[in-house]
Amino acid sequence: MSLRDDFKKILTFASPQTADTMKRSLLLLLLLPFSLFAQVTDDFADGDFTQNPVWTGTTELFKVNGNQQLQLNAEGEAIAWLSLPFSEYETMEWRFWIKETFAPSGNNYSDVWLCSDLADLTQATHGYFLRFGEAGSNDAITLFRKDAEGEQQICRCREGAIAASFSVALRVVCDRNGHWMILTCYDNSGMYVVEAEGDDDTYGRNGYFGLFSKFTSSNAKKVYFDDVYIGSFLVDDDPPALLSYKAVDPTHLKLGFSEALLETTALEPARYSVDHGIGYPLSVSFGANQGTIILEYERDFVVDIEYQLTVSCLQDQWGNTMDFDITVTFRLPDVADEGDIVINEILFNPIAPGVDYVELYNNSNKTFDLGDLLLGVIKESFPNPPDTTLKEIGTDSYLFHPRTYVLLSADSEIVGRQYDCPTDNFVQMASFPGYINAGGTAILTNKEGVVIDQMYYSEDMHYPLLKVTKGVALERISFDQPSMDANNWHSAAERVHFGTPGQPNSMMQSMASSNDEILVSPDIFSPDGDGIDDACFISYRFDEAGYTMNIYIFNVAGQLIRHLAKGELVGQEGSVIWNGSDNNGNKVPVGVYVVVTEVFNFNGTVKQFKNAVVVGTR
Repeated sequence: MSLRDDFKKILTFASPQTADTMKRSLLLLLLLPFSLFAQVTDDFADGDFTQNPVWTGTTELFKVNGNQQLQLNAEGEAIAWLSLPFSEYETMEWRFWIKETFAPSGNNYSDVWLCSDLADLTQATHGYFLRFGEAGSNDAITLFRKDAEGEQQICRCREGAIAASFSVALRVVCDRNGHWMILTCYDNSGMYVVEAEGDDDTYGRNGYFGLFSKFTSSNAKKVYFDDVYIGSFLVDDDPPALLSYKAVDPTHLKLGFSEALLETTALEPARYSVDHGIGYPLSVSFGANQGTIILEYERDFVVDIEYQLTVSCLQDQWGNTMDFDITVTFRLPDVADEGDIVINEILFNPIAPGVDYVELYNNSNKTFDLGDLLLGVIKESFPNPPDTTLKEIGTDSYLFHPRTYVLLSADSEIVGRQYDCPTDNFVQMASFPGYINAGGTAILTNKEGVVIDQMYYSEDMHYPLLKVTKGVALERISFDQPSMDANNWHSAAERVHFGTPGQPNSMMQSMASSNDEILVSPDIFSPDGDGIDDACFISYRFDEAGYTMNIYIFNVAGQLIRHLAKGELVGQEGSVIWNGSDNNGNKVPVGVYVVVTEVFNFNGTVKQFKNAVVVGTR
């Protein structure tokens, strides 16, 4: 009976070389019952391979590097090896990760001994090992049996898979009848695929496990080894789970699953049905790995229609079947144009252990996919590459619906806790731009480089009476005003803990509508940072565009205290914001002020308007 008949599948502990996940997985192994303590695990996190567990051999030719990996550390041409003892189980499992940063050859290769009769791997007379490298250009991972007479091949993985520099995570399983299976993951996804099988029960599965490397001087530091597990075969009966789904274009869907799928069920079109007359796909194929499915449909998806996809009875590679049909809702996202999405709030100087964040607002009636966008920072001018950093918001689909907010950060939990707010519309980015306190420009683009929105930020934009600005977010005042207008930004109010991540801004104000050419609203405002009427709008509506505008603010003594707009070419309508500060950035005293607006055009038309406004207090 084969291993497939005996067991369902191998437990998925972690993605290869995803350090944090793997460390946690190995910690779980340490918590298993006492009967399993003879299992061997080593992630080299302690920086020492001579203790717990003890590796012996040419120890002077190895080191634990800064990435907590075992690394070859020789100087010239040589042979290096390390090994350790382990106990046999009825069904054995070996797991490890290996990398060679050179093209393997007959003089540069590694053997991973699954079981050797001797600790000194150079003297082994019998056992089983995997070879990584050979002469020629079709190098493949190969399982051999070692006899006194020589080496016998048991099974061989995909031809040419390791012909060049490579890294791969492996699981090797052997049952009580000597049936061997090699599972590989080359793409760091955690999706292990059965790549080779063979049968041999000549020897037992005990003795010594180890790494043997033969190398020339140019490759004396280019072998890496990590995430070792040797012990009993661990069984997991969980069926595959659908983790992500996305309409990548009008005829294709991309699905992501929790593990590699069985090809015979995964590639059947009848298992993927879409409503609204779309039906079954024309074709089904794997994406980057067997946990990713690409569906191609004949009929186009239409923007603004909500579709339902039903996925039926898929299996993983070990026969675990989804218990029931899964139905999910998706839409074909729109393409974002400039101004469709605006930067609405930014925190660039958080209180430890807080993190920077940027809030976006969908200022349109369209639905977008945040997975298509990039968030970044500019230190000087775009698109100067050394000064610009752009980060993917996410690799998975996240639909951004009309007139809603989304909060982007590196740690959603910390932001929610510090600002005492829900995190349902938070997206945690794998890598977040660094917004330096000295100031810069936050920028949102699509993946083609089109700028959707950008805003300049600095400490000088905070409310001048704030004694401390650490932990205080800058909020947008109006969706209708330009993002690059410094007067359209204000410190968040104290009553909301100085930030409103994922929520309407405490400083948000709307312009009053009027048929007057110039309107000041509100005509009484209190720029005290409480989030209520902290600024006033000087709105204009002319019979034509093309006027040049100056706006002056005078006190009751007739003194000019603020030149708010200086020779600005304006459109037919819009507004300018006054935050109650003078030309030096200081808050003006409470009192009555006169707003003088002058406009002229090249046709000789000149207009002047005077409006009163009161700066009050609460």
